[in-house]
Amino acid sequence: MKTAQIFLMGIFLVFISCGKKQEEKVEIPVKKVEKPVEVVKEEIIAQPLIFTIQIGAFEYGNNKIAAAKDVVTYKENNLFVYRFGSFSSYSEARKVRRNLLNTYPDAFVQAVKDGKRLAIEKALKSK
Repeated sequence: MKTAQIFLMGIFLVFISCGKKQEEKVEIPVKKVEKPVEVVKEEIIAQPLIFTIQIGAFEYGNNKIAAAKDVVTYKENNLFVYRFGSFSSYSEARKVRRNLLNTYPDAFVQAVKDGKRLAIEKALKSK
């Protein structure tokens, strides 16, 4: 008897639940607003060929060298590169390098064109 009552109660619940109206889902149209993309033209200014003296390159920064007068620090290939001076001729850079060798024995002349390193041979041929 109890089984029959449970069975009838289950059927009753099914009919009640089936008889309810389901809520209708209303789709609201969404307008897609696109922002115009602003195109910024980057003007590339050709920089002249210069010669500089590289006095060191380290994986970690060197505060002593960075604090020296007229030394510029660059970040290249995960290294801190320290350079001194900006010379228009190779011979002028070599003269200054000779004076720096007592303090920086590994110093060498580095050619730079448009912010990129350039082999000395190639730099001298392009002059």
